[in-house]
Order: sequence, then structure tokens, then C-alpha cells
Amino acid sequence: MRLDSIDGNRIRVTLSRRNLRSLLAKLDGCPPASARTIEIESDIGWLSVSAEEDELHYGIRGFGPGLMHSDTEASL
Repeated sequence: MRLDSIDGNRIRVTLSRRNLRSLLAKLDGCPPASARTIEIESDIGWLSVSAEEDELHYGIRGFGPGLMHSDTEASL
């Protein structure tokens, strides 16, 4: 995972496929006691990325998921 400062207000987070697969594996309970989180510290700050179940995530928001490109959704 990499953090890049775009300007004073924005930071770009770049995740490798390995990072994304790691988060998905943690969400699926591997390892069973996983915190479902990956973290990075860089010269521009500290970032923690956590995964949670859709039901929990969208339940907290109070509305369902946003639109997803149909080709992306079909591949899932």
C-alpha cells in the first residue's frame, strides 16, 4: 500500500492486488482472529484500511450501496 500527497487536501491510496486480496481474505475470516485491517505509516501520515460486511457497512450509512459500473458488477 502506498500513500501519495496530491495536494494539501487530498491523499491518493494505492493498493496492490496482494493488499486487496489480503483484505478480502481477512473479511472471510482468514485468519479467524483477524482485525480485518491493514495499516501503513508514511512520511505524509498514517492510514488504517478496514473491511466490513456489506450489511454492517450499508446499515450504518442508512442507505444502500451506490451505483457500480454494470461490467464491474457482472464480474463479481
